[in-house]
Amino acid sequence: MPLRSKAFHLIILLFAVSPMNARPVEEIDMLFRNWTTRDGLPNNRVRSVIQSHDGFIWLATDAGAVRFNGANFKLYGLREGLLAPIALTLLETEDQSIWVGTLGGGITVLKNGRIERTFTTSDGLPSNWISDLTTDSSGNLIAWTRNGAAIFEKNSFTSLVPANSRPLPPRLILKDRDGSTWHLHSNRVLSEPTDSLPIENALAPDKHVVGTLDHEGRIWACGENFLWTRSDGNWKSIPLPEHWESTASSIAAAPDGTIWIASHRRGILGYRNNRFITPTATRVYSPALVETVTTTKDGQVWITSANGIFRMSPQTIRVSSIDDPLTANSANNIGGLIEYAPHSFIVATQGSGYYRWENHHATPLEEKAETDVGSYGNALLKTRDGSIWLGSNNGLFKLDSNGGIAASFLESKSVWALFESTGAIWVGTSWGKLYRIAGREPELIDFGGAMEPVKAILEEPDGTLWIGTRGNGIFRRKNGIWKRFGRNDGLISEVIRTLYLDSSGRIWAGSDGGGLSLFSDGRFITATSNEGLPSDTVSQIIADDNGRLWIGTHKGLGVLDIDDLARIEGGNPSGLHPLILSQTDGLPTDEFTIVPPIKTSDGSFAFATIQGFIRISPDFQKPVTDAPPVYLERVVSNGTEHLPASDTISLEAGSKRIEIEFSALYFSDPDRLQFRNRLLGLEKDWQYVGSQQSAEYRNLAPNSYLFEVSASNGNGEWSRIPATIEVVILPHFWQTLWFKIIVFSASIAFVARIVRQREKRRNREKIGALQIRHAIDIERARIARDLHDDVGASLTQMALQSQLVERNITRQPDRASNYLQEIFKTARTMTRSLDEIVWAVNPGNDVLDNFVSFLATFVQDFAEGAALRTRFDLPENIPKRPISSSVRHHLYLATKEILHNIVKHADASEISMGVSIDKGSCQITISDNGRGFTGEINAPGEDGLSNLKKRFQELRGTCVRHSEEGNGTSFVMKFPIDTLR
Repeated sequence: MPLRSKAFHLIILLFAVSPMNARPVEEIDMLFRNWTTRDGLPNNRVRSVIQSHDGFIWLATDAGAVRFNGANFKLYGLREGLLAPIALTLLETEDQSIWVGTLGGGITVLKNGRIERTFTTSDGLPSNWISDLTTDSSGNLIAWTRNGAAIFEKNSFTSLVPANSRPLPPRLILKDRDGSTWHLHSNRVLSEPTDSLPIENALAPDKHVVGTLDHEGRIWACGENFLWTRSDGNWKSIPLPEHWESTASSIAAAPDGTIWIASHRRGILGYRNNRFITPTATRVYSPALVETVTTTKDGQVWITSANGIFRMSPQTIRVSSIDDPLTANSANNIGGLIEYAPHSFIVATQGSGYYRWENHHATPLEEKAETDVGSYGNALLKTRDGSIWLGSNNGLFKLDSNGGIAASFLESKSVWALFESTGAIWVGTSWGKLYRIAGREPELIDFGGAMEPVKAILEEPDGTLWIGTRGNGIFRRKNGIWKRFGRNDGLISEVIRTLYLDSSGRIWAGSDGGGLSLFSDGRFITATSNEGLPSDTVSQIIADDNGRLWIGTHKGLGVLDIDDLARIEGGNPSGLHPLILSQTDGLPTDEFTIVPPIKTSDGSFAFATIQGFIRISPDFQKPVTDAPPVYLERVVSNGTEHLPASDTISLEAGSKRIEIEFSALYFSDPDRLQFRNRLLGLEKDWQYVGSQQSAEYRNLAPNSYLFEVSASNGNGEWSRIPATIEVVILPHFWQTLWFKIIVFSASIAFVARIVRQREKRRNREKIGALQIRHAIDIERARIARDLHDDVGASLTQMALQSQLVERNITRQPDRASNYLQEIFKTARTMTRSLDEIVWAVNPGNDVLDNFVSFLATFVQDFAEGAALRTRFDLPENIPKRPISSSVRHHLYLATKEILHNIVKHADASEISMGVSIDKGSCQITISDNGRGFTGEINAPGEDGLSNLKKRFQELRGTCVRHSEEGNGTSFVMKFPIDTLR
């Protein structure tokens, strides 16, 4: 059949289906998760959504383009470089760039978290108002603007208008499972292009068509009146519901096979199993706000709206409320729950009495006038014979045959627990009393408890009775003997909320703050949130037929599998990974009340909460997912942001505070994300940080570090490949290797110089010590010489004179007397010489002022011995400068020699001595008032004074004589003070 005829017959077939055959719509409960400005979304108006290659969700909003990771929003708006605030459309290209079409600001390209470039009319765009971005069959980018389309080629745009005889490209290209390729054109006509089929003759099921492929590869299209699908080469038309009088804005296929259609500001319509469905409006979701619907690569269904972004998923948890959850009424705080008939329940509330719930409606229970059941229902019990018992704050009551509250027991007793054993009803009260009712009158049972309320009662098949109290632990009656179990027996908390006996005969206990406990071998094994439970407060326990244990807590509903239970039973409860259901999964609240769960007639479990009761299939399973991918967001160093565009990031020297931010993608339940990280080079072990999505380090030394982070969605599995980045902290110049080498070399040189100087000093000290020793040797030699010359000669002379005395004492007494006088004089002279020698070697005289005093005394004594007067001119303060013995010796001998010359040659009657100290030199002047003489001091043979000059040359000084005939003679001895040492 010719293609033109084929198209004609197909069009006739499609339009033969009348809208009169439109099908009804069934409302279904769906679970919505809504993100708005309250959650950080920059603007509530979301116009489109895409998912990028790395899994992030990108939103086009009236504040700009937004990247969403499930927890945080990153805005790219005017401040970040967009030329207009409103983003209308988004597209990711093959090079992983995000193209943002704006209202009035052209197209902006994002790459690696930064704005790379913006294209406007100056770059060839027909208009800066961008309504859509697509690609053609060759992969070229097409921009659809208010003034026409343009193709992106050679880094600029070229307008596509009919004048250039170039046909407009399709807006969407779909290739179905039959191998046919379908194009959705700008005029919303769907066509199957061939060489012989021009665009004007394209197959057109309807105008304004939107299309998609489902997960089986079938093509779906929706127009104004029909939904079409093509399979096995044939089109099937499905009339839209009558009330759906709006053009479809988008269409998407969900993983469960549902085809979702969105109409701008009209809502969402679904098609599944040959029937149309629509989500029930809730306080969160309103059809009047819908913009588009999109399915992302991970199977999530997203709805853009004027009230933020929605994630839509099937509602698997049935929630039943006694009253409007938005009111302040306490009717939804459930204190007891039983099913008295299929799908019919009696509900006890904490503050609003008792209700009968059936057909999605609750009505208060009737009570006789003489009964006062009270408003606080604490317990309900349906016995084996069908009787229904009610425990309230005013006692124990029983329903009559008409379903009304009639008989009462234990009036004014606040009943908190009810349990049926063989032939009896057990009752626990708020005052710690335990009753057994086997007949009309209750029997009080003393179990050894105090005043703590009885909240849980349990009996094993062998008759062993267990009692759980709120504050006094657990009591057991076995073989008639009561025993108490508390903290010493493995319980962390003695405030017991529930007891449960599973099909294997194991006793479980839930407590307030003490987690879940299992009785084994005479004591309890306890698991808490530290081991993986959602909360430490466990209020409800029930087991399913698959061996799993369900626990209602203050932080959601946990499901422990067989492996988790085996860990607890084995005494090693660490590392539990229960399935956790929360408000994200459809719970009305995360807090469960102290009410035993029940298995209903349809096989589901019913749990009581503070916001009504829920029903869920015990076969419920969350999809098994791998650990979520984790990404590095940014690195902040000293307040400066660095985007991790590569595997390595270098930070400036002196980075005292470094913060690394990261995220993971788990849109199903982002609140369950957990993280761990480590910085290799600083730490070896993983650091668990919980839900915190950043790590901070301070005062890191310059080095190369490797930061690693992995994520988990709470199932115990961590990212197989962690996100990593090498962090290089650059050193200051003084921390660089070359600087350290220079410093090290300089230090070596400095140390070498110090060692060298120390060696020199040691050598000088050694030389000085040798010089001192040499000086001492010289001084010893001088002393020996003086002793030999003076004392030795005098002693020899005295010996000779003594012999002469001995020879002449009898024959010539006068001569002997003269010899004795000579001996006396010699002895006196020798005594003076010894005094001089002793004074010279005495270290106490090694000071200038002492030497001057000695020299003056010596001059005075010498002058008196020669019958001469003396005159002194000495300074009042003579510095205490050290003076060596050799210097003293030279000065003393020089002075002595001068005095001898005065006595011998001057013919004087007076000797004068003067001392002056000035500017680092010392001057000693000795003069007489004798006859004076002329001639040089060192003239050979004159006055015997030739050696004076030689002495003062050794002292680096001078000795000058001044003499005038008839005016006496003076000797001026001058030398520098530093030679005194």
